[in-house]
Amino acid sequence: MTLMRAPASTAPSVLAVSNAAHFGLGASVFGSDADPVLLAVVDGLHTGMVAVNDFAVYYAVQLPFGGVGGSGYGRFAGEEGLRGLCNAKSICRDRIGSLGIRTSIPPPVRYPVADQERTWRFTRGIVDLGYGLSLGRKGSGLWGMARNA
Repeated sequence: MTLMRAPASTAPSVLAVSNAAHFGLGASVFGSDADPVLLAVVDGLHTGMVAVNDFAVYYAVQLPFGGVGGSGYGRFAGEEGLRGLCNAKSICRDRIGSLGIRTSIPPPVRYPVADQERTWRFTRGIVDLGYGLSLGRKGSGLWGMARNA
């Protein structure tokens, strides 16, 4: 636990002392709401929870509870705490595969790659088609894919 009184200090000097500990469960910061150092200290603290001009309000059951560093074993309570107990997983299924339409790997990028330059131009076309900012760039990507397929 770090307890300090730092009148007329700068945010970096306060944070150097406060963040020196290897544990960071929670913190309470007291100061004037008009003081720009207050927000800098709150943002710079390496803790899982911070109460401003109060103490222990982060114990409310609706808020995620947990710390960082040696105190960081995930979160519990609140929506984020529930997410912390979950293992998020992406699952993609081919919904039209049963109709005989299957996604296949285009020949230029199948392993072993026969022609690296052709493969590079084809995949560059995919990126340009998908992420090109203009219609010209997208058209160029489509042309690059068709020419190198």
